[in-house]
Amino acid sequence: MAWPAIVSAIASVIALVISGFALFQTHQNREQTKELFEEARKPYVIAYIQSQQIKKSLFWNLVIKNFGGTGTYITSVEANPSLSGEYIPLKNNPFSAMHHQLIAPGQSYKATIAVSENNTRNRNLPDKIKSLIVEGHSVDKINLSTTAFKLKIDLKDFDGTTHSETFDLDIGSALSLVTFFND
Repeated sequence: MAWPAIVSAIASVIALVISGFALFQTHQNREQTKELFEEARKPYVIAYIQSQQIKKSLFWNLVIKNFGGTGTYITSVEANPSLSGEYIPLKNNPFSAMHHQLIAPGQSYKATIAVSENNTRNRNLPDKIKSLIVEGHSVDKINLSTTAFKLKIDLKDFDGTTHSETFDLDIGSALSLVTFFND
């Protein structure tokens, strides 16, 4: 076999290997792009505590919001331990009746779960919360049976995929974020 034929065969093998590698890379890039596209369109349902001051009271809202790019169905919401309050009667949680409820991108559901009175002398609060309050302000009590709880949200996507999200929420921790508390 002559040198030109050997060089040509080697060049063909090298070209075949490079083409195979390029094909493999293209396939990998396509899969990653598909994954990123699906991830960007996925619903991201988050639960958090939000406070709202009205006159001398703080209202504590439980918020469920979809920050994702597509909607999903909330099939159930469960709090553990169950929430119950003095002023606002709750049975487990305000969202316990949600079964197959659509939550669109950017949409949120909000319900008041507790009220803090800001007109007494802080006598009923735990010491760790009392230490956060700025001198001259007061929050007597949070009318909720527990300040810390887990919220489990079961979801079903449009394609039938089901998944759950669990959030550890604590109104006591959220108290430190209110403007009349110390940094």
